[in-house]
Amino acid sequence: MNEPLLNGDGANRRVMDLQLEAARAIRAVDPEATIIVEVNNWDGPGAFRDLEALPLGNVIYQVHCYHPMPFTHQGVSTGNRERLNVWPDPEKGWDVEFLRANLAPVRDFQLRTGARIYVGEFSAVAWAPGAENYLRDCIGLFEEYGWDWSYHAFREWDGWSVEKTWTGRDGDRDLFEPSEDNPRKRTLLDGFRAGGPPAPAEPFAKRP
Repeated sequence: MNEPLLNGDGANRRVMDLQLEAARAIRAVDPEATIIVEVNNWDGPGAFRDLEALPLGNVIYQVHCYHPMPFTHQGVSTGNRERLNVWPDPEKGWDVEFLRANLAPVRDFQLRTGARIYVGEFSAVAWAPGAENYLRDCIGLFEEYGWDWSYHAFREWDGWSVEKTWTGRDGDRDLFEPSEDNPRKRTLLDGFRAGGPPAPAEPFAKRP
């Protein structure tokens, strides 16, 4: 179940109970299948607080990392490209330690249960100043913690693609062009090759 969202008392528990029921049905047919589950609240890190591991082996726990969304998703729904947020931003406290604090419930769950963690989605929109720095900081933490990870998204919407660069707006339409080399793509390739976590990004110079 991708990015489940239930509200009300016991919502987190109900999400996991539903996935446990589905997992048991899968295991009844294939007892060796690897099963990936996601938590409540759009699979956000906060739902890992007090999470109990499922009473099954060979389960991977997925989390999505889009925090803070005023940076990662800025302008996605509004079309606003003015006064863009940057990464890192010392004035806002946005840096690798900000990410570490946001992911702490997942890390605590991993250490408490020995669970395998998979970051199934993380990204920053193509026009976000310092998007490559955000990706670098995320990958550094994922590698430090021994988490598996994959970037969102490959050949889906151009705004997330590292094979395209954003070149501006034409009315209410974003313009992109093919890009064989750009900072976001280089950061991902460096992450694939990395033998260890890359260094945290330096503060990004704000635009006038």
